[in-house]
Amino acid sequence: MEQVILKIRGMFGEHCERAITDSLSHIESVTDVVIKERAGTISFCHDPKIAPLIKIKDAITDEGYDVIG
Repeated sequence: MEQVILKIRGMFGEHCERAITDSLSHIESVTDVVIKERAGTISFCHDPKIAPLIKIKDAITDEGYDVIG
């Protein structure tokens, strides 16, 4: 398992946190999702062999948020 922290732009409240968490919950091997809306970050663990980082970033982008780092 690999821990990742991403910088996200476009989160503005609890609804945004729920949308991202729900989206990532459907990706196998993604666990321990922690979203800090005020800081604009999301951290999680994943197995890159099962869920490549690009798949996770795409899921966040599909929800309407920008992954900036």
